Amino acid sequence: MTLEQELEAAAGAARAHAAGEPVAAVMAAQPGRSDRVYLIALGRDPDHRYLALDDRLQPVTDRRLVRDAVVMLGLAERAEEASIAIHADELDAPFAAAQAALEQAGRAQQATAAAEVRAALAAPYPSAARRRAVEEFVADIPLEPEHVSAPTLD
Repeated sequence: MTLEQELEAAAGAARAHAAGEPVAAVMAAQPGRSDRVYLIALGRDPDHRYLALDDRLQPVTDRRLVRDAVVMLGLAERAEEASIAIHADELDAPFAAAQAALEQAGRAQQATAAAEVRAALAAPYPSAARRRAVEEFVADIPLEPEHVSAPTLD
């Protein structure tokens, strides 16, 4: 099973546990040597709730496992910010200009390639709602002891 299929299965299971709340985002983590944990953002902006499911797609009751998964996802998000993904918005305008110039010059194949690069840069978080859900989730990760969420997860 691919990760994409696992995430879709986790989203389906979350819908069953969520009493009709929409699934805003699904993130997978595999903290330490334990099995995979799926963290699911439920609800609509600005009020998200979160659900953690284990590899059997059952709610996780071990708070330490949830915390470890949350910290791992937070670290991964920070690493992504340090990668090219953080520059995706800055790169969109030059690729859009290149695409337009190539179309105007009659170079359809190259213009299509520029459009595909623009789409790939936006692919990890294709909608504003998904980007906000992930951003809000990461903002709740207590990376310092004085963070408002730290006592809840400790």
